[in-house]
Amino acid sequence: MSQVRICLENYSGTYYAGSEIRGRLECYFDEETTVRGIKLEIICREHNEWTGTEEYKDPTDNSTKTRHITLTGDHDVFHVKQMLFGSESGSREVSRGRQVYPFSYHLPYDIPSSYHGPHGSITFKLKAVVDRPMRVDYEDKFIFNVISPIDFNRLSKDLQEMTSYSDEKTVCCWCCQGGNISVEIELPKIAFIPGETVPFKINVTNLSNTNVENIKIKFRKTVTFRVTDPHIETKEDVDDILSFGDHGVGAHGQHTFDLTLAIPPGLEVPNFTRCDLFKVEYLLKVTAEMASCTMDLDVEAWDVQLGHIQYAEATTHPPTHSYPPPSGGAYPPPSGGTYPPPSGGTYPPPSGGTYPPPSGGAYPPPSGGTYPPPSGGTYPPPSGGAYPPPSGGAYPPPSGGAYPPPSGGAYPPPPGGAYPPPAGGYPPAGGTSPGFYPPPGGSYPGPYTPQFPGYPSNPPEKTSPGPPSAPMDDNPKAREAAMGGPSAPSSAPEAPPPTYSEVQQSANLPYPPK
Repeated sequence: MSQVRICLENYSGTYYAGSEIRGRLECYFDEETTVRGIKLEIICREHNEWTGTEEYKDPTDNSTKTRHITLTGDHDVFHVKQMLFGSESGSREVSRGRQVYPFSYHLPYDIPSSYHGPHGSITFKLKAVVDRPMRVDYEDKFIFNVISPIDFNRLSKDLQEMTSYSDEKTVCCWCCQGGNISVEIELPKIAFIPGETVPFKINVTNLSNTNVENIKIKFRKTVTFRVTDPHIETKEDVDDILSFGDHGVGAHGQHTFDLTLAIPPGLEVPNFTRCDLFKVEYLLKVTAEMASCTMDLDVEAWDVQLGHIQYAEATTHPPTHSYPPPSGGAYPPPSGGTYPPPSGGTYPPPSGGTYPPPSGGAYPPPSGGTYPPPSGGTYPPPSGGAYPPPSGGAYPPPSGGAYPPPSGGAYPPPPGGAYPPPAGGYPPAGGTSPGFYPPPGGSYPGPYTPQFPGYPSNPPEKTSPGPPSAPMDDNPKAREAAMGGPSAPSSAPEAPPPTYSEVQQSANLPYPPK
């Protein structure tokens, strides 16, 4: 049996707006098959449906009656087709067996999110079609989810400005004027996200003879659904997200209420970008409830918006400097220089010019110049010079010179000299005085120069081991003998040198290197 199957790399089937959908079509043919083409369709469709009524005239008795009908609305937000093999016309053969056709598609940024409401839905669908002429097509469908966050950084900055809404009325009772009442709402901005806490103010001025009994606040969300067939009709789904109140204001009084609007963190915020059949509105409504027969005063903040990503001021402010840079300007402006360079300097620098010009030098350095200029030297160094110039020497070293110059020596060492100079010479000039390396005609190691207190200048040569000596702490004479003290008898046999642990315990000293 022949078939076609959609396989996605993202097994969860959920994508963000602007991301890439990648996958493949796997087609299985029992025999060589004639097709027009093999294509993939990516569809975003909004659909509403409910049962309504309509009136009609019954021809049998010429009376008007009512009947139930199904009202629908359908609209494709976008519909993209990709031909993976063949075309919309003609015919071609596909070999028997398994055929694989990879595909990819970048979702737009300005698309709605997947949505399922009480009267309709917004769905995203992949549809694979093997178009066979004069035969039933092979098809496969896959519904995937799209998350399209509302990012206030992509919308107008005006949403972040402080906004006020106000209204007033004249209080009348039995045709007698009783003064004016005004209510004003002050919002720091009109763009909020779930979980945000927004401080706002309500200013009530009551110049009438009637008390304002209470102040009521409601934050409401309204989703509107629309159908178009067989006629246009709408339905609304209203949700009072927040509802709270405060005390009133007496006659001839004024009060400012400092309140907080706490948007619930779990509130569903749909994105209906580019939709024709769905609309969402948010309303902040303040009601001044009046006493007796006076009508209440309502003030509405009707253009409040909710989203998912709050405005980040640092990312939306325009840069203080323009790019590309204006003539004679810089981006960003360097200290003491401009790009493009002003008159008098060029980049790349001409011979003898600078950018930015150093004080007293040039880049690249002219012959005999410096960058940066050292005191008394040049770069590159002339013959016999140095950078930086050592005292009395040069780099590269001239014949007989040194860098850095040792005291009384040279590098590379001249015959008979040394670097660094020991007490003597390096390489040894045929002498046998202590301090030469390697020792001429002698053995290694050479004469031992005492470096640690308590050790003889010339350790005795190793002999066959004798009986072990007593610990130094328990045998003072053995310690004195080992340390070469005066109390050791001259006729006594030489004691073996102390072990490292013994010396470390007594003097806390490291054992000398062998």
